[in-house]
Amino acid sequence: MSDLRDAAMTRAGHTCEFPDCHMPGPLEMAHLKGKGMGGSRYRDVLNNVAVLCKFHHGWLDGALLANGRRFENEQIMRAYLVRPWKERR
Repeated sequence: MSDLRDAAMTRAGHTCEFPDCHMPGPLEMAHLKGKGMGGSRYRDVLNNVAVLCKFHHGWLDGALLANGRRFENEQIMRAYLVRPWKERR
């Protein structure tokens, strides 16, 4: 495991970070703002990742919604996680 993944899993308590999610199964590390969405500068920092179950990772990436709703999902996920976008220094 990478240091970033280890830190994200520790922060998440090894559970999906989506509120009230109790989905069983493997967890995935998701980027809140992907490189292709202008997140290249913040791609691999702790405030830009979330530990999610497969369902919520798919939701964030827009796989479960039509018409590429990625931007709206990203905003909703950041609000749920109550994290600032910019890395704290």
